[in-house]
Amino acid sequence: MESVLGAVPWQAGRQKQQEHKDNAGDPQTVRLSVTVEDEHGHFTEDDVPLSFSLGPRTRSERKVHHTWIIAPTGLLPSTDSRRHTSGNHDPFALLGW
Repeated sequence: MESVLGAVPWQAGRQKQQEHKDNAGDPQTVRLSVTVEDEHGHFTEDDVPLSFSLGPRTRSERKVHHTWIIAPTGLLPSTDSRRHTSGNHDPFALLGW
């Protein structure tokens, strides 16, 4: 799971990307914390919904482990002023995002 998450470009808004680009030593990657379901995990998360009642909702636990991944950002180094998105296709370009 971690290898797949580490291969997917970071999905962050333009403002967060710019903040990262301005403050990061390497704007081409970002370090992200992740929580992964793991039947042998040492931690539990109480976030599995059992009911979607409008009143009190019930949940169940799942075993997880917490780790960090390094993911690509799709950003160019700050020395390059060209607009860049991950890949050659920017689906939001026409919307001005």
